[in-house]
Amino acid sequence: IQTGSAMLCEGDSLVLDASSGRDSWRWNTGDSTRRIVVRSAGSYYCVVQVGDRNGYSDTVHVLMNPAPRPVIVMDGSLPLCANDTLTLDAGAGYASYSWSTGVKTRRIPVRYPGLYWAEVRDHAGCRGTSDTVIVQVVSPPRKPTIQRVGDRLIADSSGLLQWLHDGHPLPGETTATLLLQ
Repeated sequence: IQTGSAMLCEGDSLVLDASSGRDSWRWNTGDSTRRIVVRSAGSYYCVVQVGDRNGYSDTVHVLMNPAPRPVIVMDGSLPLCANDTLTLDAGAGYASYSWSTGVKTRRIPVRYPGLYWAEVRDHAGCRGTSDTVIVQVVSPPRKPTIQRVGDRLIADSSGLLQWLHDGHPLPGETTATLLLQ
């Protein structure tokens, strides 16, 4: 059995082995096998028996580091419009980053639909994975056809409209018909 202390990351395990050549093993966990799998913090030792003699192993103190829990922050909004980009940020303070796209930076630009998540490692070597961000990209609306009928312009669109004059929005002019003045 190893001696001293061991540092584990949350979710990891460690095998403690009290060695062969014994008649019986009694761990302080209640297990009676040669090896145990440790998944939580604590102190572990084993009482072994050979014939009518008992012996105690050294005590192993297992410490547990919590898994990092990265939270993705978006700079931009969803759904994403075609040809736009948003930035996903897995947060500061980690030793390494690995995105579902294979990129190894803290932040990534996103232009395409898909599922995005980040796996990080802290400075103790423990890893954690963020929740998944679902990115949807919407197509731009169809460009309406505009025809002039007398003193009116009529657009053949049922979506949201904004009439412009020389590239500037005309306040309140958001219906399919514009009265020319």
